[in-house]
Amino acid sequence: MKRLFLLALAVPVLFSSCMTRDVLARAQGKPLQGDCDYGFSGDPAPLYYLMLPISVPVDAVFYPFGYFSRRAAERGEW
Repeated sequence: MKRLFLLALAVPVLFSSCMTRDVLARAQGKPLQGDCDYGFSGDPAPLYYLMLPISVPVDAVFYPFGYFSRRAAERGEW
């Protein structure tokens, strides 16, 4: 049961959604992908790594919503 729980948490982390991806991009100083360009300077900001303990669980919770909405949009149900 414990392995199943860890696997359920590992899948969203491996296929992380936008919040974790954006936090890592800002920490490394890489340009953001997508439409959210909030006046990003491009300088590395290592303090963003402190947000990872927050962003990874939030992405794990909201991953199913994003996944199923993308699937529905691909099928034309939206």
